[in-house]
Amino acid sequence: MQRAREFRAETEACALRAAADDAELAAIPAKMRPDSHCATLVAVRRRKVVGALQVTQLWGAASVQFWVHPQSRGSRLAASMVQTLASALFAFGVHRLETRVPVAQVDAIRAAMRAGLRPENLARGAFGGEDGLTLALTRGDRVGPAPRILPDLPGGVLSDGAVSLRALDNSVTDASYANRCLPEFVEQAMPQVAPTYESIRRLCDFGSDVDWLRGIAARLVISSDKGGFRSDYCGSVNVYNVSARIGEAMIGYELSPEARGKGLATRAVRLLCDWMFDDVGFARLSAGTDVHNIVSQSVLRRSGFRLEGTLRGELPGPGLTRRDILRWAKLNPKVETKATALGMG
Repeated sequence: MQRAREFRAETEACALRAAADDAELAAIPAKMRPDSHCATLVAVRRRKVVGALQVTQLWGAASVQFWVHPQSRGSRLAASMVQTLASALFAFGVHRLETRVPVAQVDAIRAAMRAGLRPENLARGAFGGEDGLTLALTRGDRVGPAPRILPDLPGGVLSDGAVSLRALDNSVTDASYANRCLPEFVEQAMPQVAPTYESIRRLCDFGSDVDWLRGIAARLVISSDKGGFRSDYCGSVNVYNVSARIGEAMIGYELSPEARGKGLATRAVRLLCDWMFDDVGFARLSAGTDVHNIVSQSVLRRSGFRLEGTLRGELPGPGLTRRDILRWAKLNPKVETKATALGMG
């Protein structure tokens, strides 16, 4: 850790170095200060401490925690600090730099990913019982922000003029909870029990964002600007079971009772498919419907999905019963054209 204590770098954002005196150490949280196991670097701008890094090194790998002064947040300072540190550590022979962030701190996860650290796995109960997310960068990784399987929506929204989609957030916690507790949704859930309010609150507050950043799922709120029906919450349309290696994912959707029968689900599914094909670059999207859910089947047909078959007893039903599910799929038009030309369509 002696090298870290002697480290100094000048960037456009700040000067990154060991603290010059006790006053600089007093300007950062106590948990970020150095001890016998770790070194601390402070970020100084105009003679003011605006951030800090705490570095621990073991067996050719290093762990970093970062902090940014509240007045300097939003300036991407954390990403700049971590990126600068990573370059120096790799030059010193370190093979891996990692950090662990509480899952509720979505902005910190984004900062680590902007610095190039890739999400790896959840560390259960790592922060006083709260889960953490481990992110890491190795010497062989591409320089720059971490690659994203599911990018952010362009401009934060998808719209066709009548329906808009945006990322799930805590503005719709109550509406989402009420919708998910409806009997028709509980019957389709696995297990078939209503969610707790706390589980929906956590999902809307940060869980959905973390899943999106990890490339596991994308949950989008449906809003309507159509004619005489306007609502900020009409339900949701979601991407899950994401398999980036083969370019395939599943979709699902649900509407609130007052939003049904207006063609909103079809518009939402079309918007989602266009984004997954054009922006994300996936080749295939699939969906499943109960054999008795004629309305949902009609939505998929109107959205360009084709029925592929019946999966007998795929999902559990009431008691010890099993439910048959119809499997549907839609191909990226570019992929479908190529397959047809080869006699495979």
